Amino acid sequence: MALLERLRELLPQLPPSEARVAEVLLRQPHAFMRTPVAEIAREAGTSQPTVLRFCRTMGASGLQDFKLKLAAALQLGGGGGVHPTVAGDDSLPVLAHKVVEASVRALNSVGTSLDLGVVEQVVDRLAAARRVDFVGVGQSALVAQDAKLKFFRFGLVCEAHADPSMQAMSASTLGPGDLLVLISASGRSPELFDAIAIARAGGAAVVSIGAPGSPVDALADHVLHALPVDDPDTHLPMLGRLQHLLIVDLLAVALAQRQGEPGRERLARYKQVLARRRRRG
Repeated sequence: MALLERLRELLPQLPPSEARVAEVLLRQPHAFMRTPVAEIAREAGTSQPTVLRFCRTMGASGLQDFKLKLAAALQLGGGGGVHPTVAGDDSLPVLAHKVVEASVRALNSVGTSLDLGVVEQVVDRLAAARRVDFVGVGQSALVAQDAKLKFFRFGLVCEAHADPSMQAMSASTLGPGDLLVLISASGRSPELFDAIAIARAGGAAVVSIGAPGSPVDALADHVLHALPVDDPDTHLPMLGRLQHLLIVDLLAVALAQRQGEPGRERLARYKQVLARRRRRG
């Protein structure tokens, strides 16, 4: 946890008011990520501008940026290389505890950092969409497929593509009123940029679900992400995938609620067909 180690080294050199903010952080770093600036200031016995000044002292542009850096430091503090929080010599009980706790923190961070205003805008787009394409590369393609399986039950015409050629060809058939939803742990896969350019050229809107500050964010109409919990360069986006699945679930439930009785009737028909097929088996 290089960030926390650096903070401990800097602590004696900080002004007293900023040092109190640092002490609040060091006592409960995980709670610090979920605490609003006013409460941090109150607990440290200082002002909100001082909290922001402390964040800038630590090399961040503000509190949210500092929380992103802190989240990465906390989640990448392991060393096993197999999971962001697991060390190579952990026993199975310790390993199990770490994996479960890291997963719970990853899911909780969605609730504290997701912009619900943007969620509402995306639900508006989904509710009005003629067609929706979900695209992802690698493990994110599994989330895209999960999204398709969820949303078609609500009457949406939707596709999910993992193959870059299919992503591009399908994007070429999108037009005004359609939606391209990108899911990516890094937001840097070259294939995604082709799909974005093609979809936008046809007049479709673009939603990005993935890493904060990624290159695709600047090209999307709507951006949804939580605090980062994985190193995008490890190619093991375990916790990030949980977050993306949860964001998809949130959008699906919000859309179902928006549809009201017609949506409930569609789900009822879906469940009846599924029940009949199960009885045949």
